[in-house]
Amino acid sequence: ERRVLIGRTDTIGLLEALAEEGLLKRTEVETLATAYRKYRALAHRLVLAEVPPVVEGADLQKLQKLRKGVEKIWQRLMEG
Repeated sequence: ERRVLIGRTDTIGLLEALAEEGLLKRTEVETLATAYRKYRALAHRLVLAEVPPVVEGADLQKLQKLRKGVEKIWQRLMEG
C-alpha cells in the first residue's frame, strides 16, 4: 500500500517518503532530519576523537533544543 517506502534504506530518504505519503509534515521532516544530522555529526566527532560518547556543554544544549522538537513530533504521532 505504501510502495514509496519500499526500497528506501537511508534515514533522510525515509523521512522524505513519509512526507510524500502525508504521514509527516514537511516541517517535521526538516526538524527530524536536522536532529539526525546533528546527532550523527556529533557522534562521529566523538568517535574520531576517541573519547567516550558523553555529550556535555554547548553540544548538550544544542541537542536538548533539537530533542524538544523531536519530542513534539513523537507526541503528535504516538499520543494522538
